[in-house]
Formats: sequence, C-alpha cells, structure tokens
Amino acid sequence: MSQAIRELKEKQVAEIKEMITKAQSFVLVDYKGLTVAQDTELRNEYRANGVKYVVLKNRLLKIALNELGYTQFDEALNGPTAVAFAMTDNISAPAKIASAKAATTKKLGFKCGMVDGTYLDEAGCKDL
Repeated sequence: MSQAIRELKEKQVAEIKEMITKAQSFVLVDYKGLTVAQDTELRNEYRANGVKYVVLKNRLLKIALNELGYTQFDEALNGPTAVAFAMTDNISAPAKIASAKAATTKKLGFKCGMVDGTYLDEAGCKDL
C-alpha cells in the first residue's frame, strides 16, 4: 500500500473516531435492498432530525471502533453497513427513524448500536 493511500485511510479512521466520540448515540443498519428513493427519504428524515447518516467501509469502521476500545461491533461489520449518528441530545432519533422506515420497507435492519458508551444489540436498538 502506498504511503498516500495509508495516510488517506488513517485520516478517514480519525474522522470516524471523531464522529463516534461526538455522537450521543449511533446505530448500525443494513440498508441492503433500499431503493434510491427510499434511501434519499431516509437521509432527508435523518438530516431534519439532526442525525448524521453515512455509509462507511466496514474495515475502517472496525479499526476506528477497536482503537476506541469497542470490539463488540466486530461481528456486525459485514455486508452493507450505514451508520446513523445522533449529533444532538435526541439520542433515540437514529433508532426511531430506522425502526419506522424498517416497518414500511421491510428492507432496513438493525445490526447494533451504542448509547452513551453502552453497546446495544439488535433488540436493544429496537427498544430504544
């Protein structure tokens, strides 16, 4: 791997770590099967509620989480993964919006998440 690519990946990991540490909560979702229109609608709803929704490379997300001491997420990091970060005090917004969208599309699923440093499995995300 060239030095430039390594530096780019290290920068991306640093940005992911910053999002994780600044977020009040976040959920990892499997968005496989969503149409472009459904994904756009989901993004717009997240944006309107102060939630940052991004698709991240599993490998980079895993490195960032592991460097922060969170290894519980390793198993969930396969297949299509998007992360919804609550950047405001509305900690339930990422899970609530994803849950509502999953009920209507049947194509969006929770993987896991975190609230105030506490790991949540799929059931915990649905309860949130």
